[in-house]
Amino acid sequence: MKFIKRSVCIILCAITLLSGCSLSKPPANPEPAAASNQSKSSATAKPSANAPSQAIAPDAPATQLPLMVAAGGDITVCIWADGTVTAVGDNEYGQCDVSGWTDIVAVSAGNDFTVGLKADGTVVATGFNEYGQCDVSEWRDIIAIAAGHSHTLGVKKDGTVIAVGRNDYKQCDVSQWQHIVAVSAGFTHSVGLCADGTVVGCGSAEYLPDPNKPWQNIIAISAGMYHTLALTQDGKVLATREPPEYLNYGQCKVNNWSDIVAIAAAPAYSIGLKRDGTVVAAGLEGFEGGDQQDNGQIDVSDWSDVSVITVGSEHTVAVTKSGQIVATGTNAAGQCDVETLMHSAAK
Repeated sequence: MKFIKRSVCIILCAITLLSGCSLSKPPANPEPAAASNQSKSSATAKPSANAPSQAIAPDAPATQLPLMVAAGGDITVCIWADGTVTAVGDNEYGQCDVSGWTDIVAVSAGNDFTVGLKADGTVVATGFNEYGQCDVSEWRDIIAIAAGHSHTLGVKKDGTVIAVGRNDYKQCDVSQWQHIVAVSAGFTHSVGLCADGTVVGCGSAEYLPDPNKPWQNIIAISAGMYHTLALTQDGKVLATREPPEYLNYGQCKVNNWSDIVAIAAAPAYSIGLKRDGTVVAAGLEGFEGGDQQDNGQIDVSDWSDVSVITVGSEHTVAVTKSGQIVATGTNAAGQCDVETLMHSAAK
């Protein structure tokens, strides 16, 4: 499976140009600009599987602006102002079959599946469902969603959380969580942001905050495959302790970041959106011989006027303040073909 090698970012799913899983109810603390979930040149021809890709879609017309973009696995998904959804990338399991969705207010892309939150608080899903991660049709009163590698989280209006999917690491053991305003799902762990700015977690302990050093004053969270990020109220970024050497790509080296308003954690790298609309990145160190490859997914230093960021396994996507969608990284499945994404919406 692709994600066993690369995992999903998770994507911290952006909503309405604001980050946090897929959040329709903001936390009590000030809300950052969106992360979900850019480029130097105009859209390019689809490269080979091993070649880096950078693509840029034209400015969107006022009547068809992206409401939210979420990347995950090898796909990119976009909600438009009219509540419809389009997707590009790998569709082996039907994870891009979202053209019939309507009234969508948030999306989250997992490894090989996609989840959407409707305006009425119900949830839809499509794609790979071996572990029941798409079994969300009975969910009601949901205000936020997050898709991980093989599990899905939902925040209810009352601040409790429900989960479906793979649970071999107890990543779905969320039934005791309360006062939750945002969630993020990784591979073997899940994290929840509480209304008081603290963070709870379940699953693999090595990718969760140190219980002896609890995080406080947090306004956004993002779970990657081997780490978790948290954004503090003063614009700093926290990361869980560095993973074992064979899983450590430098993705936790974010201590010197400042003035950050949104974050996104990928399997082997981290992305941060600064208040001035520029983007910073960390990770992809020592990847030679490992599962991860540098295909340009952290080539974001020249991006500007960005308002939303989101990451997949090996690609990064952003929305600019003008409504332009930009992408960089692996494009073997067409996940960076953001011009196609725009054209699909216009049909």
